[in-house]
Amino acid sequence: MPKLIPYFAYGSNLNTKQFESRCPNSRFVSKAVLVDYKFIIASRSYASVVPSPGDRVEGALYELTTDDEDRLDRYEGVGKKRYRKEYHPVKVGTTTVKALVYVDTDPRSGVPTVDYCRIIINGAADRGLSKAYQKKLFAILTR
Repeated sequence: MPKLIPYFAYGSNLNTKQFESRCPNSRFVSKAVLVDYKFIIASRSYASVVPSPGDRVEGALYELTTDDEDRLDRYEGVGKKRYRKEYHPVKVGTTTVKALVYVDTDPRSGVPTVDYCRIIINGAADRGLSKAYQKKLFAILTR
């Protein structure tokens, strides 16, 4: 049995079509929540998360194959000062899973493109994130 890596997606990788093209061997597991973090648009105008006690980020938990993890590392620019890999506990119902989370190396604020916002908003709907969280994302992305 190949090793599967739990991965928490919170930005454009929520979008089913986009994620399946990036990681064709992955499997969606469930909705999940990253506690004590908040969703931001970082300096390069892409999504990230930053520590924020009391906040939460809704997202999707996937299982990645090692090949898909390598593909995602290249796409996210790991090692090229774009994203770094971190491992954080995420809540899946009453269970906690330690998952891979990509975090932007420069958390200063940025402005996303309209197309990027649409991809994230559609992805949040694809994965069935709560309506309240979808509204919150929309507010963040359309400031």
